[in-house]
Amino acid sequence: MESLKTWNYGAAVVHLIAAILAITRLNKKASRMVQMCRLQFDDEKEKESRIDIPVKLEDTGKVDLKFIVVFFFAFTSVAHLLYATDFFGKGWYSSNVLQFGWNPFRWVEYSITAGLMIYLISIASGTKDDVAALASALIVPGLMINGFTTERALKQNALHDWSLNPAMKKPEIDAEIVWSNLIPAWFLFGVNWFIILSNYYKLSTEAKKAGKPFDTSVTFMVYSQLGFFSLFGVIQTYQVYRWYVSKVGKTEPSFIVYEKGYIILSAITKLLLGLTVAYALR
Repeated sequence: MESLKTWNYGAAVVHLIAAILAITRLNKKASRMVQMCRLQFDDEKEKESRIDIPVKLEDTGKVDLKFIVVFFFAFTSVAHLLYATDFFGKGWYSSNVLQFGWNPFRWVEYSITAGLMIYLISIASGTKDDVAALASALIVPGLMINGFTTERALKQNALHDWSLNPAMKKPEIDAEIVWSNLIPAWFLFGVNWFIILSNYYKLSTEAKKAGKPFDTSVTFMVYSQLGFFSLFGVIQTYQVYRWYVSKVGKTEPSFIVYEKGYIILSAITKLLLGLTVAYALR
């Protein structure tokens, strides 16, 4: 647990520094604003049928990317500080990580930070409709519920203990709970990124034909974040796979191994997105 404490303190400091840098360096207000829009009733166009409602786009205001970046860095820093201090001595983090073998608080943290990150990626890559961008962001908490439930069901530490001592009773893991959360989670992930990629592909293709291609930072943001967001699902899918093929004589890792994996991946993903935004707004 001491090594995990060090990792969390390190992550808290790194994300705090990133938040401070975002506050002090993202100063060009004009370049960090993204215009948003939504559908408006078009009273100048005739309805062709009773259900064919005529619409047009209207601007609804601009979103400041700086505040999104600062917030997800700052919130992550606070979350890791709580983990590192074991919620300031209350023992909530260590009791879950060491005893049951999961971190329920991480899924709450990701619901907020990953939701904000998806919203940022959406609006910066072409999903400028308020409703569509918010819908994409709000899919994230649903994904996190799937992850939360799957991690709870896997009883990782009990599985680890059994793998070290097969004389113990193998923990009973509800396979229906595991599969009924993991499979829909990948489906929701696909829906989430379909919203982003469909708008990105259409607009980037049209922009290229018009001789006004997207900045390379936008393309890098979309593909790099798609890859790294996928890896979060890969970690849990691998954890499920290890449970599925577990057998006597094969040592299963304790939950701390997976927790460290999430800490590293979360830091890399957030820092890369922050750096990409900073580069695009230079």
